[in-house]
Amino acid sequence: MDYPLDPLSADEFRAVAAILREHGVGEGWRVASVELVEPSKAELAAFDGGGATPARRAAVICLDRSANATYKGVV
Repeated sequence: MDYPLDPLSADEFRAVAAILREHGVGEGWRVASVELVEPSKAELAAFDGGGATPARRAAVICLDRSANATYKGVV
């Protein structure tokens, strides 16, 4: 990652998938979407001023087909 608003990398997608698996998202589930949660304007301003890199987070939507349920979360 070069800039906090860069898209999620392949490694970050794999990390999200691994975290989801660790928490029970597996067989019978569908990961409908994974997308970057953008840092706040304050975090970006601090970064642009030489501060810390904001944490990278992903918003996920998962479907549990067996329970016909949808879950939304942040990883």
